Amino acid sequence: MTYCEIENSNTLSIPALLAIPKELRLSARISHVIPSTSFKTLALPPQNITSLDLSGCIDMDANEFATIFKVIPQTVTSLDLGYNDFFRLSINELSKALNAIPENVTSIDLRCNQLSQFRGSEITKLIKALHKNLTSLNLGGNSLGEKSSDQFVQILKAIPENLNSLDLAYNHFNEYRGTQLASAFKELPKNVTTLKLTGCFPLDLNNSELYETLQAIPENVTSLDLSDNYFGEVDSFSILVEGFKALPQNLRTLNLSNNSLSLISDESLAKVFAALPKNLRFLDLSNNSLGLIISKEFTEGDLAKVLADIPQNLSSLNLRGNSLFSISDQELTQILKAISKHGTVLDWS
Repeated sequence: MTYCEIENSNTLSIPALLAIPKELRLSARISHVIPSTSFKTLALPPQNITSLDLSGCIDMDANEFATIFKVIPQTVTSLDLGYNDFFRLSINELSKALNAIPENVTSIDLRCNQLSQFRGSEITKLIKALHKNLTSLNLGGNSLGEKSSDQFVQILKAIPENLNSLDLAYNHFNEYRGTQLASAFKELPKNVTTLKLTGCFPLDLNNSELYETLQAIPENVTSLDLSDNYFGEVDSFSILVEGFKALPQNLRTLNLSNNSLSLISDESLAKVFAALPKNLRFLDLSNNSLGLIISKEFTEGDLAKVLADIPQNLSSLNLRGNSLFSISDQELTQILKAISKHGTVLDWS
């Protein structure tokens, strides 16, 4: 056999193809060293490919990436370039390669490429090399917080203005103060509607700093991921109350999972939930061990009272991973009654 066909897939993964024995690769044109002429096959059928996975290709150089980008089929809209250790490549050659990505690709994933090892101006140059029609960009896991706040501002300024989805997860802004973060977030594209800030916030922000930071988030953001920020460990719950009051009022989806919220007392947690945007529709509180609070400070029925303070327009609440097995049947009944007043769909599987 000299031909290998991948059926029922609209994602083409180069690492997966390279795992196929050479004699079975598509049209026998993809070699183990990926010569510059081998990717002509990408311009051939199957023409239903919409997503191209080039993650983890750490043996490829910038010219080889550029060669692939130039023959990406017009049907491809999503390109995964994560885990490629781009810091090992020449900044000029890498910028030239990224500039070759066709405009039909509207979603690019650059996560975990150790971009922080470039100078701030070099990261800005990389971002500017991306075409202006980009609508989704993942810069997660690149430790951009290691750059100076001024450099971070310039990086965000370089992001295409038509972008509507941005992932900045795990960039560790621990060295920034609230004013510096706010200045940076004010440079986010105004069209962004989906923003991921997982594992980003420093724990020592005070009331005014968290408020100032969250207030700087573009008002058009409707989906915000603040998971894994350990908000429950802040010095005072009032920091969260004041901060959450600054969240965009157009917010419809909020992820607060894995934030150690069980460390906050019942009365304080109720105030935190009451500060959330009133028009919120989807709230994720998973993995906060809320069920364990009862054994410490809560009494029977308190968790139900706390959850009664969630936004009244909420239609979906995720309580997975909250140790609800420790709650009595009576307590669970009270929780269901409190939430059912809002017509909320509850997930605690």
